[in-house]
Amino acid sequence: MQLTGWSVGLSLGRDQAGGPVPLTLFGPRPARVVLLGGLWCAQLVVFRSLGFGARAVVFTGRFGAWRHLGQWATGRTDRVAVLPPGSPLGTGASADVPLLRVDDLGEGEGADGTEPVDVPWETRLVVRRRLTPGGVGELQAADVVLTQRLTADEASAFASARGLSARDVHALQLLQDDMLALQTGAGIRYVWTNPSGAEHTALGRPGLR
Repeated sequence: MQLTGWSVGLSLGRDQAGGPVPLTLFGPRPARVVLLGGLWCAQLVVFRSLGFGARAVVFTGRFGAWRHLGQWATGRTDRVAVLPPGSPLGTGASADVPLLRVDDLGEGEGADGTEPVDVPWETRLVVRRRLTPGGVGELQAADVVLTQRLTADEASAFASARGLSARDVHALQLLQDDMLALQTGAGIRYVWTNPSGAEHTALGRPGLR
């Protein structure tokens, strides 16, 4: 029996009370996710998605940084495709094999992140290393936002776009390197990712940008 990310939720880690923090990443309703953070964090999300049976397509200018991830995670070369931005997607999604589309973007690169994702069982993950004024629209359109530690200006812009409190503005600036904030319609949670030994080997030490 194969467990999937839509049936039990993708494990992000644990909260301050030690309770598990799952994320329902795939489902019949397609989803948009924005990640504000670095390569380590983006690859951690992809690594764990592969563990639930998903396939990933990564659009990036950093081919060398991504090309071995599928082999490390699954022992196979057909579970992760790494393509230049603007390439055709070239694969479908289903309940048995959901699809994580990753737009790993540099400064100023666009991903049409406010356009609706209309393919069931496909989730689009837009990776931004920094929050700039041009990225606020992506935040407002996202179903889920994941973020590593933010600067004061970034935290204020994030809170304004997503309706967070002054307390959250402060907390977002204090996240440790191995922490994430998870913000959905149900509120915001602060997560210790607790990377496994295999994740440490494949991804290295937790880092920001």
